[in-house]
Amino acid sequence: MLRFLNEEYALRGRFYDESQDLRVAAEAVIRKSVPGAKADLHDFFNRYVAGTDEMPFSDWLERAGLLLKPSGQRRAAFGFSFRREGGDSPKVQALEPGSSAGEAGLREGDAVIAVNGEGVPRSPERWLRDHQPEDHITLKVRRRGEEKEFTFALGQSGTSYQITEIPDPTEKQRRIREGILRGTTSASR
Repeated sequence: MLRFLNEEYALRGRFYDESQDLRVAAEAVIRKSVPGAKADLHDFFNRYVAGTDEMPFSDWLERAGLLLKPSGQRRAAFGFSFRREGGDSPKVQALEPGSSAGEAGLREGDAVIAVNGEGVPRSPERWLRDHQPEDHITLKVRRRGEEKEFTFALGQSGTSYQITEIPDPTEKQRRIREGILRGTTSASR
């Protein structure tokens, strides 16, 4: 659903048009913190908040002598989320299109009653930490009073990143980094 919304807004070139108040508030904070500072965030909000441009985190961090690198860690994902209501069995919701779970036949609203022959984990996210993408699991669900089993491979959640320092940052990069990390700045020389 979110993917559809992003595509729909991308076609119109806008994502969050109500960001005007946020922009004005952010500009006010800048002006209050640094009187006389240029506090025009119109382009930033137009592109990255109201618009659909992806934020260039790598470029921004590099200015502070920092690198954004994929961590290499792979995190497993079910391909859906659990919705718990009272004491009932958790139900499948937000089934990702094209996920192994969906291709195996799982449907939104299925009540999950067992994972790999055991009870449903209290914290599915914690349970996933002990598993890898592509591990096969079996879910037992109840659908309209009938129990069914589905076996599928776990998917992978988004890429995780780590931030590391550039080995020999310039003086300017060090000053920017100090400003970001500690809130201290010094005049440029």
